[in-house]
Amino acid sequence: MKKYLIAGLLVAASAWYAAGALFPDTKTITVPVVVYSGDSIDGICIALAERYGDARNYKEISYYAQKKNNIGRYIYPGQKLYIDLEVPADEG
Repeated sequence: MKKYLIAGLLVAASAWYAAGALFPDTKTITVPVVVYSGDSIDGICIALAERYGDARNYKEISYYAQKKNNIGRYIYPGQKLYIDLEVPADEG
């Protein structure tokens, strides 16, 4: 019985450690963006994700940006958008 308890604890500890490695510490930042002629919501999200290191799919970022800014697929020059990004947390 003791062996099974120890084995179970080791499995649980391994799973806890692996979850931390798979999902590194991140923080959410909000980036204000002014829309220019020719911009698209997807293009803006792709560029910001690359610039700030957000590892999520651009479609997910775009979806939440549309909800946060109460917009559809269309954006217009001069519009100010707020895009939430999940970026690596600073260490130290």
